[in-house]
Amino acid sequence: MLAIYCRISQEKIEGKDRSINDQKLLGVELAKSLNLSYEVYIDEGISGTKDIKDRPAFASMLDDIADGKISHVYAYDQSRLERSPETRFIFKRLLKENNVLLYTDNGLVDTESDEGEMMGDFLSIINQYYARITARKIKSVLKRNAKEGKAHAKVMPFGYMKDEGGYLVINHEEAKIVKEIYSKSLAGIGSSTIKNWLNDSGVPTKYSTMGGTLTTTNRYTGKKTVKDKKDIIWSDKQVQDMLKNPIYKGKRKWGKEYYDCPAIFDADYWHLVNDNLPKNKKHSGKKVNHLYLLKGILECGKCGRNMYGRKRINLKDNAYICSSKRIPTENCKSRGINIDYLEDFIFNRFLKGDRLLELVKSSLEINDSQNNINKLEEKSIKIQKELESLAEQRKKAIRLALMDEILEADIEPELKRIRQRKGDKEVELNKLKNELQFLSKGVKITEDIRTDIDSIRDNIPFNAKRELIHKYIRRIIISYWEELGEHIIEVRFNIPINTEQFITNRKGRIAENANQLENLGFSEIEGIWYGNSF
Repeated sequence: MLAIYCRISQEKIEGKDRSINDQKLLGVELAKSLNLSYEVYIDEGISGTKDIKDRPAFASMLDDIADGKISHVYAYDQSRLERSPETRFIFKRLLKENNVLLYTDNGLVDTESDEGEMMGDFLSIINQYYARITARKIKSVLKRNAKEGKAHAKVMPFGYMKDEGGYLVINHEEAKIVKEIYSKSLAGIGSSTIKNWLNDSGVPTKYSTMGGTLTTTNRYTGKKTVKDKKDIIWSDKQVQDMLKNPIYKGKRKWGKEYYDCPAIFDADYWHLVNDNLPKNKKHSGKKVNHLYLLKGILECGKCGRNMYGRKRINLKDNAYICSSKRIPTENCKSRGINIDYLEDFIFNRFLKGDRLLELVKSSLEINDSQNNINKLEEKSIKIQKELESLAEQRKKAIRLALMDEILEADIEPELKRIRQRKGDKEVELNKLKNELQFLSKGVKITEDIRTDIDSIRDNIPFNAKRELIHKYIRRIIISYWEELGEHIIEVRFNIPINTEQFITNRKGRIAENANQLENLGFSEIEGIWYGNSF
């Protein structure tokens, strides 16, 4: 069997680096030419200078070599396998002990030639040296940026942003939230309660405003999980890190050193809040009084911000409202919607009724064909190729900057363009994958929905109810029609079925405006007015 080893470092800036997919395809071609079965071992985002124990795929390959499962090994070049003489010695000895042949892009490697061995050992030392000076140069550039007050992180600390010159400056709208967080902490409120307040209030995290997806890899199984950044909400740790971060008192940490930066608080106040943190432990995890079924999936149709629930014991306030109302200067003045009405309507309409099943069956009837599956697969391949191209463009731009062929200020707009394009394409690719899964598993999805609906009882627990809604519904957009005095509700799903849009009729005036609604593309089905646009 041929072992195909693929690796690319996190920085992805080396001139000979090829994408993981390219390395894999070259290995597969070799396996076919040698008439061998093959297995692929991938270490993505891991430097070749790491110890073997920190390179899970490489370690797994060595184990398989020792067990006699592998007769040939392929890697694009020697630097993919190792960048340290120590690792080279272990790998080389294991190959010889098990009579394993080594191939690179240049062909069969002669491990018996004294001259070839000497050149290989020398190349390993050069690779190690190159990795060190590259890392040192990157660190030097980032350290210089920190000294000069420039921002270099992809995600700025909450309360800060990058100005046109690339310098770290205060984001005054976010700074208002930071001040409120510190104030609550000083008042004795724990981080868990503050987290709940942030999420209930619809305050977006830094990640949720960036767009695109976040991919995480399980270091043990290698399984990748893709999550939309817009779905990332506040956690206890984020609140705790914000309270302890010295950047808010004007001291930005880089390595073991601190550099001056714009301060949101004076040092005395920052220390006062931090000295008070141990006292807040008894308040940590304090439960909120109200539970909101649709928290996290509601969006204001007027300004696009999240909506959050506001309810009091006396029911004076009992509505989902736009989070812009928290900031007087940003208030979009959209009309809130009654919590009980909206929650009951959504749950009863889609999970206690048959509407969701009808939408799924209708979508499958329209799209259930191999031709559409083939088209989606073709689109996926094109997007994959564009993502690989963007990765190459980024690598080339960074390499030019490191070689001082272009200025850092000139490279940043290009990197920003690449990041934005990459994020858009990742979202599009994720959507296509969901559609393909939906088409290929349509019958099972229908059965799952039927099982979920059949399991519902009138006394279903809140958490189970909320889980079902969030399982199938991705976003609910609420708009208010001033002239009619009713809300337009748009429901977007986690499965690729058509968006639902309908109008409330709480004042009973819909019938009076039937002609106007029909002209706007709405139509009545069983007493409910549906539409595709507004």
